Amino acid sequence: MVPMDSKCTASQSGKNSYVFYSTGGESWSIPYIAGLYALACQVKPSVTPHEFWNKALETGNIIEIEKNGKKYKFGKIVNPVNLIESLKESMI
Repeated sequence: MVPMDSKCTASQSGKNSYVFYSTGGESWSIPYIAGLYALACQVKPSVTPHEFWNKALETGNIIEIEKNGKKYKFGKIVNPVNLIESLKESMI
């Protein structure tokens, strides 16, 4: 899973302007994943999409949510810091 809602982005109204969107959608996830892959390529230029995806799943977080006295596990949610650190370690 990747974050899709509540984003602050650059605004088209000027180079120093930002806009906050409280809702998003699935279409926001692809640019997010592409950006993570670009970062991964900077850390490990030889990273393949397959390795990237496996590392993202391996280093993601599962969170626990409690509602009405019940606990639910939610995830895996990508953890960019863990992902990049794991790719750095694989270079050694």
